[in-house]
Amino acid sequence: MAPKPEATTETPNEVVTLYEYEVNILKVDSNSYPLSGAHFELREYDTQESTVADVTIPVEESSVEATTEVSQGQTEIVYIPDAKFTFSGLSAGTYRLEETDVPNGYSKIGANNDGYYYIIVGAAGSDGSATITVTDSAGTVIQSTTSFTSGTFTFNVVNKAGSNLPETGGMGTKIFYTLGGILVAGAAVLLIVKRRMNMVQEE
Repeated sequence: MAPKPEATTETPNEVVTLYEYEVNILKVDSNSYPLSGAHFELREYDTQESTVADVTIPVEESSVEATTEVSQGQTEIVYIPDAKFTFSGLSAGTYRLEETDVPNGYSKIGANNDGYYYIIVGAAGSDGSATITVTDSAGTVIQSTTSFTSGTFTFNVVNKAGSNLPETGGMGTKIFYTLGGILVAGAAVLLIVKRRMNMVQEE
């Protein structure tokens, strides 16, 4: 799909055409196999104020064709539901992609599994070409195009197996260590008291 002209404005000396683009997200695991069970919201993001728009951009969810092994040496074609997400009508600007639901048994996307990616649509050239870049909240580039002219940008969003557990040394683990220490200390006190009671009874 070629870039879609959004609007054309005329000035006395030039004609300016604004283009719209389509972004397709394929939800996959670390082996690039399609996953279902995820949901996304895309909103315009104000980089100056670090805020997002109240209105979400409409999304179309669809199935993805995949090959699976049914027995040794035999495969079949299956369709993974809701593994592709299409956002249309994106003009130049920055957008925040939020993973609102995660497939069971997988952790969220993003830096420290915060669930966010950012899609940056660059200004279009005279032929409608543009650069589209995907980063996480730490600024790490996930994927980027340098000569984007087809009008449709497709990239994989990878979920890794595992839960969203607290980082090592974070508040979550400290609580577990503290409670564990209290339980161990309590058990030691009970053992000492019980031994003393037994000694008194024997006397």
